[in-house]
Amino acid sequence: MINNLIILPVIAHLLVAVVLIFLWRKNAIQRIISVAGNIIILVISVSLFIRLWTSGNILTMQLGGWEA
Repeated sequence: MINNLIILPVIAHLLVAVVLIFLWRKNAIQRIISVAGNIIILVISVSLFIRLWTSGNILTMQLGGWEA
C-alpha cells in the first residue's frame, strides 16, 4: 500500500524546528510551540499506526520514481 502520509511526522518535526529557530530568544513561546508540535506529531503517528493496524498492510511511500 502506497501512502504519502508516512513522511508527515518528519516534515512536522522540521517545520517545528524552523519555527523554534526564529524564536530563539523567547523561551516561553518556544516551550508552548514545542509541546504543541509534539502533540500534533503524536496524533499523526497514532493515526498512522491505526491505519496500519486496521489495513494489515505495510505502508510504503513512492519516492524519486523508484518502486517501493
